[in-house]
Amino acid sequence: MTIPRNITRKHVLQALKEIDEKGVPEGKASRTWFLLYEGKRYPPKYVISLANKYANRYELPSSEFITTEAVSYLRRLGFEVVKGAEEVEEEEEEFFISLERDLENYLASNLEMLEKGLKLVDRQVEVTTGRVDLLAEDSEGNLVVIELKAGKASDSSLTQLLAYISAIRERERSRNVRGILVAHVFPEKVIYATRLMPYVKLKRYRVRFEFEDVKA
Repeated sequence: MTIPRNITRKHVLQALKEIDEKGVPEGKASRTWFLLYEGKRYPPKYVISLANKYANRYELPSSEFITTEAVSYLRRLGFEVVKGAEEVEEEEEEFFISLERDLENYLASNLEMLEKGLKLVDRQVEVTTGRVDLLAEDSEGNLVVIELKAGKASDSSLTQLLAYISAIRERERSRNVRGILVAHVFPEKVIYATRLMPYVKLKRYRVRFEFEDVKA
């Protein structure tokens, strides 16, 4: 998914105002790129995520676009965005975005590997709280919201999944809805939290490399 093109300079300014009032949440700060406005520095990705809330009524998940996209978009709107002294490799972030997309493509055709009886309903389903990676139906006719995270899941990953489940339940009032969070690593806090949520499953994926000789 790319950044929605209906985000305007006005929406960005509303996002900056919210950041001034509430600050930047943990995990949303930037170490590489900064939007400069009226003597202050703001994290470009978080700015775009918030701006989308004012344009489209939901905070855009940071996993759905990369920093360089946010930088380019903000510059097109006339904002000054600079690279800071403390730099990190953009390739690492792009790798995880690519891995997440590859994981989605694979599971869309192989949902039985995740859980027996799962059938795909749709991909990238837009709801009021964002965009669901995969929406499936289980063998009992229940809807299953599947959220994918490349690498490590976080508290916000679980919160995001719960928001999607709530939105689907509101839309499909006659059906049961549950969720599956897929990641490579789960923090202990997330594991403990889901013990009280029988309608949420955690699934760990593993990546295994195999090598063979190439004959000339």
